[in-house]
Amino acid sequence: MPSTYYITGLARLTERKVRAFRVQLIILIVIYTVSIFTGVYFQSENLQQESLRDQGASYFNLIYHTRAWNSQYGGTWVSKSHGALTNPYLTDLGISANTTTVDGDELTLRNPAAMTREISEFTKEDSGVTFHLTGDEASNPENLPDEWELESLVAFKDGATWSETFDRSGAQDVYRYMQPLAVDDTCTECHTHERYTAGDTEGGVSISIPIADADAQLRRTGFILAGFAILTLIAGIGSSQWAIGRLWQQIRDANSRLERMAITDELTGLANRSAAMHHLRDEYARSRRSGSSLSLIELDIDHFKSINDTLGHAAGDSVLHELGALMSDTVRNYDTLGRIGGEEFLVIAPDTNENDALLLAQRIIDRVRSATFDSPEGIALLVTISAGVSTLRDTDNDCDELLARADGALYRAKDAGRDRVVAAETTE
Repeated sequence: MPSTYYITGLARLTERKVRAFRVQLIILIVIYTVSIFTGVYFQSENLQQESLRDQGASYFNLIYHTRAWNSQYGGTWVSKSHGALTNPYLTDLGISANTTTVDGDELTLRNPAAMTREISEFTKEDSGVTFHLTGDEASNPENLPDEWELESLVAFKDGATWSETFDRSGAQDVYRYMQPLAVDDTCTECHTHERYTAGDTEGGVSISIPIADADAQLRRTGFILAGFAILTLIAGIGSSQWAIGRLWQQIRDANSRLERMAITDELTGLANRSAAMHHLRDEYARSRRSGSSLSLIELDIDHFKSINDTLGHAAGDSVLHELGALMSDTVRNYDTLGRIGGEEFLVIAPDTNENDALLLAQRIIDRVRSATFDSPEGIALLVTISAGVSTLRDTDNDCDELLARADGALYRAKDAGRDRVVAAETTE
């Protein structure tokens, strides 16, 4: 049955394609989901860095304006009674760093650099944030730049306005932010020997911000995103596979219906000619291999044309339908019954000799003769059938010869008066 083979092959091809599509869809869902949540994670990382950068800029602005205030008044005098020490580097610059009030209170001068260091000590105790005033020609060795700060200072002289990095090499991971400090008139008053020119960039302030809490928050965000990604994958893959499963079930149901349609006579529900001939070839080959007997019964409704002409095709279709059901109840379970023409039927009876086939054919004829068939108009019809029987011979070259003898016997039954069974003659 080429049509059945085609439908079955198409169904298998479709199944392979559906399986491949399932895998491809899973891969696409995984790639899409991982890409989305990875992007969200990196965006969170970028937002964290932007937040740290904003903090660094805020701290710099605070230090910058505090230094500007200090410079505007030529420094700030603080009481030594609170433990303040004299800045020895001011003496090196030729600045008198100590004085005594009329009340006898000893004061010492705090310039912007010293004030910045002391503010850094307060913020370090409070939040871990530290400030470092630095320059490549600093008088105080504590203000000398480290490697990153030196690189930043060079970049500032080339026009950069800020610099940042993450330092994870020490005992504490920190985010470092730095902005340049331009020389103004207040700077040149104290640093005359360093030949500063107003407007030049000779130093900067670097801010170090601990990032342990930020890293922990980012890790928590990563875990949360990973959890949502897993849930999204489960939901996406599960729902897509459920939808594909439903679709595939509908395709299989459609293929099953097509397969049934390809081998089934629509009117009677019996095997159609293609299916019957395919089964006949299989039984012929099996009988040849095993040496078992095989018989055919070809049946035809007597005067069927008159039923169609008199009562219409609806009545004829009704007779065919009821006759198919009646004969299905009469043949044996291992027999194959098919409709091979307009009003012609074929019974393939394996392991059946001629005598048993004649008895089976007669039983069918008798049941049909005794039955009453109803037309759509409610008219009761009496129907008879004729049958021809042939049995496999050693001289048969193929199943067509077996079928031809059954066909010849059927026509002789018709010629003999109908409503009877005739066996194929030995000469046929």
